[in-house]
Amino acid sequence: MNAKKHIIITLSGFVAISVFALIVVLLGLDWKGGNEGVWWAFFTASVMEFAMFVVYRKRLPMAKWGMKSVLAFDRNTTIEGAVDLCQKYSFLLLISSIILLVAGISAMFIY
Repeated sequence: MNAKKHIIITLSGFVAISVFALIVVLLGLDWKGGNEGVWWAFFTASVMEFAMFVVYRKRLPMAKWGMKSVLAFDRNTTIEGAVDLCQKYSFLLLISSIILLVAGISAMFIY
């Protein structure tokens, strides 16, 4: 697996988890441990993913820390190349953040 596939699969996983959470909330299904605080969890995850979006979009120094794991998948990619790829596909983090924000707002009213 090359670096591009690894980054796309990872960031798409964030979107998939967010869509799953939104579907569970909209269907009104119960979460293990209760539904009372689930909206806080969604808001917190949304803020964290938005922060990751900003880190990769602005190419902040901490973006390089996370890209070291990409080198394990593709030895031909540099850390700068991996950061470029993450910057290119960071819109997936923004989409995931928005979906979790919608799920959190929905959870406030559904639960």
